[in-house]
Amino acid sequence: MYPNQQYTQRGGGPGGQYPPQQPSYGVGNMVPGHQQNMSGPYGGNQGGFGSAGGAPYNQSGFAGAAGAPYNQSGFGGAGGAPYNQSGFGGAGAAPFNQGGFGGAPHNQGGFGGAGGAPYNQGGYPQGQSGGYGPGGYPPPNQQPYGGNPHPQNVGPSGVGYPPAQGGGYGPSSGNFMSNDPRAQRLNQIIQQYEINPQFAARLQLLGNCEVVVLCDDSGSMNTPLQGTNQTRWDELKSLVNIVVDICSVMDSNGVDVYFLNRDPMLNVSDTRNVRQIFNMPPQGLTPLVPALRRIIAAKRNQTFEKKLLILIATDGAPTNEYGQPDVGALEAVLRQERTQQTYVTFLACTDDLPTVSYLSNWDKMIPNVDVIDDYRSERAEIQRTRGGNFPFSYGDYIVKSLLGAIDPWRRTVILAIATISFLVVSGVIFGLLYGLKQHAPDANVEICSSSLETYHINGSSILGKYSRAAVAVDNGECSKIGRQILEKNGTTMDAALAAAICNGVMNGHSMGIGGGCTILIYSKKRKRAYSLIGRERAPYAANATMFIGRENMSMTGGLSIAVPGEIRAYKKAYDEFGGGVSWRDLFQPTIQLCRNGFIVSASQAAAIEQTRSLILNDPAMRELFVKNNKTNELYSKGDIMKRPKYAATLEIIAEQGADAFYTGTLADRIVKEIHDHGGIITKQDLADYQVDFNEALSVDLNASLTAFTTQAPSSGPLLVFILNILRGYNIVESNLKKTSDAALFYHRLIEAFKFAYAKRTELADPLKINITNLLRNLTSKDYADSIRARINDYKTFGFEYYGGTWYHQLKTGTAHLSVVGPDGDAVALTSTVNLYFGSKVLGRETGIIYNDEMDDFSIPNTTNFFGVPASPANFIAPGKRPVSSMSPLILLETANQRIQQVLGASGGTKITTSVAQVAMLNLWFNENIKQAIDAPRLHSQLLPQADILKLLKKRGHNITCSAYGGSVIQGIEWRDEVNQYWANCDIRKGGAPDGFS
Repeated sequence: MYPNQQYTQRGGGPGGQYPPQQPSYGVGNMVPGHQQNMSGPYGGNQGGFGSAGGAPYNQSGFAGAAGAPYNQSGFGGAGGAPYNQSGFGGAGAAPFNQGGFGGAPHNQGGFGGAGGAPYNQGGYPQGQSGGYGPGGYPPPNQQPYGGNPHPQNVGPSGVGYPPAQGGGYGPSSGNFMSNDPRAQRLNQIIQQYEINPQFAARLQLLGNCEVVVLCDDSGSMNTPLQGTNQTRWDELKSLVNIVVDICSVMDSNGVDVYFLNRDPMLNVSDTRNVRQIFNMPPQGLTPLVPALRRIIAAKRNQTFEKKLLILIATDGAPTNEYGQPDVGALEAVLRQERTQQTYVTFLACTDDLPTVSYLSNWDKMIPNVDVIDDYRSERAEIQRTRGGNFPFSYGDYIVKSLLGAIDPWRRTVILAIATISFLVVSGVIFGLLYGLKQHAPDANVEICSSSLETYHINGSSILGKYSRAAVAVDNGECSKIGRQILEKNGTTMDAALAAAICNGVMNGHSMGIGGGCTILIYSKKRKRAYSLIGRERAPYAANATMFIGRENMSMTGGLSIAVPGEIRAYKKAYDEFGGGVSWRDLFQPTIQLCRNGFIVSASQAAAIEQTRSLILNDPAMRELFVKNNKTNELYSKGDIMKRPKYAATLEIIAEQGADAFYTGTLADRIVKEIHDHGGIITKQDLADYQVDFNEALSVDLNASLTAFTTQAPSSGPLLVFILNILRGYNIVESNLKKTSDAALFYHRLIEAFKFAYAKRTELADPLKINITNLLRNLTSKDYADSIRARINDYKTFGFEYYGGTWYHQLKTGTAHLSVVGPDGDAVALTSTVNLYFGSKVLGRETGIIYNDEMDDFSIPNTTNFFGVPASPANFIAPGKRPVSSMSPLILLETANQRIQQVLGASGGTKITTSVAQVAMLNLWFNENIKQAIDAPRLHSQLLPQADILKLLKKRGHNITCSAYGGSVIQGIEWRDEVNQYWANCDIRKGGAPDGFS
């Protein structure tokens, strides 16, 4: 910058002096002796007279005549450079010119405002040549500044574009950037959409971007916007129109507009071209992942050198072509592109933020990704931080969206406007083969928010205290039914079964009679614990290769359905441990709920909304879950829903017994419903189904306490293995007092989990595969001692070190309940249909939601993210049961045969680790059951303290945030000091305990 900053009668604004000869400004590209000066766009000239015609970021000298952005001194920028701060720059129309001559909007000094620039603070504002701005004096001859110059001296002064003729001063029109047609068009757009000039000035960054808009055209986009007469689809149309208007000015090739369920429109530069396609109503699913991959592949094939900016406008979670949630695959694609010149901005086309909560903190977690709320939410947040009168037009919203992923300036200049207002689950992901840092730790630790699961339940978990009996179900109505059965002199098993039947309705998206279960029982009378496995079995017609090349069919549709085991398991459990009330009495409370109506819980409402697209396109699902067919409004939290067809099915089972399902009245209907959706289950498959009933696995944790869990193919053996490893560390309460000690404890815990998950890859159905040696090792204290010796307190290793040869699918889902009765018995029952709504097949006649348990098998010739092949032990075979993560736990005080703890969880592969942690916190760290369940968990959705995370990071653990739901625990403990059972239901799913004293 020139040292002489005085104002003279010949000079305009501060920081520049009048040149010896005005005609020389902008005429040449460089002056002899200044060979480093560069001209043209992107010149970056820092001094001298060079770069006439538009180099950005010119910092001194006379450079940049006719349009260089960011020229800070000298005479640069004549004719329209944004951000010229001194000298004679910006004559004609440069935005943000703070001194000098001519035409700049927001011109604050010098001879600004010549020719009609807006926001001129002094002089003769519009239509007068050579007005005076505060802080400067008029030149002797006003005409060359701001008046109409000679034609041969006028060059188009668009951002980054050199003049056609050698520079000169910009015309005295009111245009944003001289008389370039594109500049004039952009000026019209800015005025038309009421875009804040400060935002608009940053649009120059789009000149180096290839912009693609990916539009969600799924059926849910028909949803009306609250308080308007428009739908989400209408608003998306407006958004695309503005994006096309803006981006077609910055890039003559226009914008590519892609859709999820229809053909793309390429090189759109006129909004009229997209009108017809937006007149077609949206329909279909939300296959974001394949659509995004198509865009990236297409652009890479063009071998362009610009940044790729993808705007994804959506109103819900991504699904694959069968309607199965596909959030993990979407995140994988985004992370894969993080080192490329690819930038992604998500725009929420809904003010129902829970439906897009999967986006979570992706703009913080994944480089080059930004997340923007819907316009109304963004405007409300800005007005909250800037004041209620702060203007924020829809045009401003679009500019913010366009710049979000590529412009770090936006994040600070717009005063840290929050880009997303919903809270989601977050957690530490570390387990073997998924999230394990193989060798060196990452440079940064991701700190996640300690928020609730995706169901958005607020408040505190409920701790129930009872002296005689306790029931903990992840739905309060079902806990109540369990308690009522006990009060009618029902056994502990009677109460558990009645509560489970209820939970199959209240949490029907997670469990029900179309699925399978695992039941752990302790009988005080027999002084024994038992494992009852009602896991689904593969049909006789199934084979190991049936899903190769069509993996999605293992998750959705009839082929994904395994033979249900739930009702057979209930009957076996009732025959062995029930009978205090009649079999029919177990069903009647739930039958009444289905007929009279029940309140939709937050968890079920979230699952319904997440499955919106499929529900709207399936007649049976639509009949059950759509509240208003005209508006496509789904049932939501607090609504009253009825299931009359399911009630009729339960009535038949209640009256005719379990055989009605497998060989009797219902069998033909069930087989037909499955076949109608492409399934292969036969009546013979149903008739031959049998449960597996054995003594439970056990381990002595110390001289006075025994732990029981279920047999394979559940993950009970892994739970025993983990507890055996950790018991050898002599863990005491003080291990969590100091940060360094806590970090060491968590490190050892994680390492134990990794070894366990390595062994999980060898787990199989023991009725089909000989895993005798594996089970012997997993329950052996000596083997646990040998594994503990391999845990290094200071570092981690690649997954091979832990014994990982194969991999299993990693799933979520299920529901759990725990019961302790006045007879001294205890039941821990975990049930599932696998993923939300299982196979997405809902029986039109029976009302049964069928499982998709075939997806829990491994598929040959497939590998996971690390290239590790699928586990042969878990390949499909006729009649085989897939490996399960279910791992219920009962702790028994050996001396007096009193139940000390009953635990279990839902949450897929997070079940085993979560049960282990809650058990340890309660057992070894003296936390009561509520504190232990409420506490942050590893391999779950919450976090330890940040300082502990940092120390874990140093030891080699990869700490990341999870955007998905975590585990949900239901637990009961005995408290000696008060002679009470304390029962707690995890707030993450909103359950409530019940019981009596």
